[in-house]
Amino acid sequence: MRLFRKTLSLFIYTLFTFLYLSGCEIQTSHNSEKVISLKADHIDQISSSNKANFDFKSIDLKGNDFSDLMFLKDILADKRIVMLGESSHGVAEYNQMKGRLIKFLHEELDYNVVAFESGMTEVNLTNELLLELDSITGMKKSLYNIWHTNNNTYLFKYIREQKSTSQPINLVGFDMNSTGTREGLLYDFFEDINLEYAKAIEIAEKEFYSLTQLGNPIPDERNKKLIDQYKNLLSSLNEENSNLARSLNENIQQLFDKIFKQRLYLLSNIYNSSEEINYMNLRDKIMSENLVWLLNELYPDEKFAVWGHNGHIMKNNSTTSNGWYVSMVEYLPESIKNEAYVIGLYMYSGKHKSLDIKEIVDVNTNHKTNSIEHRLNQSGYPVTFLNINIKDDKTNSYWWNSEAIGKHDGRSDILFIPSEQYDGLILIDKVSPPSYTLQ
Repeated sequence: MRLFRKTLSLFIYTLFTFLYLSGCEIQTSHNSEKVISLKADHIDQISSSNKANFDFKSIDLKGNDFSDLMFLKDILADKRIVMLGESSHGVAEYNQMKGRLIKFLHEELDYNVVAFESGMTEVNLTNELLLELDSITGMKKSLYNIWHTNNNTYLFKYIREQKSTSQPINLVGFDMNSTGTREGLLYDFFEDINLEYAKAIEIAEKEFYSLTQLGNPIPDERNKKLIDQYKNLLSSLNEENSNLARSLNENIQQLFDKIFKQRLYLLSNIYNSSEEINYMNLRDKIMSENLVWLLNELYPDEKFAVWGHNGHIMKNNSTTSNGWYVSMVEYLPESIKNEAYVIGLYMYSGKHKSLDIKEIVDVNTNHKTNSIEHRLNQSGYPVTFLNINIKDDKTNSYWWNSEAIGKHDGRSDILFIPSEQYDGLILIDKVSPPSYTLQ
């Protein structure tokens, strides 16, 4: 069966799921629950056992004064990894909020690695070249174009500036997919080190992306030839005392060893097969393996801020009402899960660029009373943070331990238990689509 048909069938299934969910009245045990007003004149009516339910924090979208975020120091005291999600890829305020959180995590808590849901090859190589590039070029060579925004240009400017300090930030990518710069970036990197090797990489990478973008199983003869090319590249890379090996630092050598081995795995087990696969399961599984490798092998002594979609960082995405794939975090070993604090970002109103339908659309403000959006909006703050990584009390009164709704892409209701997916939640009251960088 053609791979593009597999992908198409998954897309159609998902689309109808979203449409169905957005039009259905989802029944939960909390539909009849009385919603308590959180205005100042009612706060005393909340019992002391319930006040933890509403320990809302007002946080800012911008500014270098981090006093509003200092409460996170206690929450993150034993966490090596902070996962920063987003319910849509097309929200300016998500980029702004996550950029500010990354600055806070770096300056106040020594999080020195920023991991993006973008191509591992491109982001990691750009990290090595960033001081030679301007901020916009660095962003465009490394990230998917959905994040080529003005707000992220400022983030890359900040990361670039930190490269010259005693505490630099390192950029890494964990996705198996290509960002889009592909073979040119590899050639440029190796050209001055070993021109013959640079040309061999360029030939192999052009063939790899040409064949894997077609959506069909790769013909056996071309597949075998490409496997041999990558084996030769890998062999030359790991040849002891060679000029090539001596020209590369340890991190770069490890990176290309990982990249070439991943290419070989995909060519030998996935792209040559006509069997039906769940592409998202495959992608998230490899993203998880890449993240584990980055944490354990490349930067074993560093703390990470991880940037991705809610669907990839949810702890148990497969248990939600839209759980047609296993998330990246679900695949992680328990030891790493225990080191992570997962934050889901949601929006209450406004407009955003929908990745699903490629248009600027209104946020669906029909928020049910048991939804994350409704619950957090009770704070009255423009931006609300809520820590839900709190042990339950005897009466099971914490709403995040029961079924609730959160919107995917600002449009479709998804049912899940918040505490089984996240440790913290951020709601932005009014959002807007990003301004994309055209340069």
